[in-house]
Amino acid sequence: MKKGDENSPEKEGPSPAAEKSTSVGGVRRILFRGLIYSVLFFLLLIVSAGIVLEYFFPAEEVRAIAERTLSKKLKLPLKIQKIGFSLLSGMRIDGVTLGSASQPLAHVKKVILDYDLAQLLQGKLVINQILVDHPQLTAVSKNGVWNFQPLMDLIKPNPPAAVKDKPKTLPAFPLAQVDIKELTIRKASARLDQDGKLSAHIDGLSLEARGKASLNAIDLKLKVLLNPNPDKLEKPNISFQSTGEISFQSRVFTNLNFSASDLNRLFISGAFGLQNNRIHVRTSPLPSPDVAGEMEAKISLQPEVLNLKKLWLSLDKNNRIKISGSAANFSKDPSFTLMINEASFRLEDLLAWGKQWLPRISGKGLLKAETVKVSGQRI
Repeated sequence: MKKGDENSPEKEGPSPAAEKSTSVGGVRRILFRGLIYSVLFFLLLIVSAGIVLEYFFPAEEVRAIAERTLSKKLKLPLKIQKIGFSLLSGMRIDGVTLGSASQPLAHVKKVILDYDLAQLLQGKLVINQILVDHPQLTAVSKNGVWNFQPLMDLIKPNPPAAVKDKPKTLPAFPLAQVDIKELTIRKASARLDQDGKLSAHIDGLSLEARGKASLNAIDLKLKVLLNPNPDKLEKPNISFQSTGEISFQSRVFTNLNFSASDLNRLFISGAFGLQNNRIHVRTSPLPSPDVAGEMEAKISLQPEVLNLKKLWLSLDKNNRIKISGSAANFSKDPSFTLMINEASFRLEDLLAWGKQWLPRISGKGLLKAETVKVSGQRI
């Protein structure tokens, strides 16, 4: 051995820690690449399935199959003007008619369903949009038989079967979360005719809803809109008539909001009004002033409490009343408190509304009331 070899440094390989770190990093890169490739392959598989589905089941063929199958199932003729669908995003149906062509039971201008497939693959149902546009319902009875009788026959109870042991637990909810971003029923209308003896109709009703629901929570919001036709100022959008008994018609508008954060509490707020009202009992007209109102209330089912934060009513232009109150245990032993915070009525209007029942009198003035409290409880 040469002199100095003892002190010369020897070349050392990588330490065990470095080798382990390099090995772990390589495994992570391989796993990451494998994950990316798997996701891309899965998306490609879904896209391919959608293309194959549309190729082997074109929209026109699906429309014809849907018409035949549903007509047989519902026992009423069903016609669909056009249908389009995509596995990736949703579907659209135009011109749906249920019933005879001359007098259909139901007609819908179009239906749109738009969902998020990526969220669905994660166990979450996310609906971007559900639109039911211009649904029209017509219920007609002739000789005591309604035109929707075939649908009623479908829901008749089946004969009792052998009693089986019920499961001890409820089935698991298939989705972790349901999220509806927009659900709209736009400009719905309905008409009813019972053998010419009773008739009713409603036009211009729209519903707008959105919300989320999961196993542990719920958050729902609903807006109810009712708007008369602005081009026909004298035409009522709500009417009811019973031959020889009572008739009512009005131009009704609403903008009411309903919300619920759980199944035990409901919040209501908004405005409503009735204009051009006409009410007849037999042949006698009843006083029917224009009515406008605003309200805000909270309803709780456990415990049973109704909290009316405000109810403001205006009768014609010069009469108004502001009310608040509460009620408890309204299903068993109800108790209530009513507060008239403010009221103002013209004496001339009151006498005009009651002239058909009052002796011939006249008067002028203003009746006012403030902070009147009324309470009660069933004994």
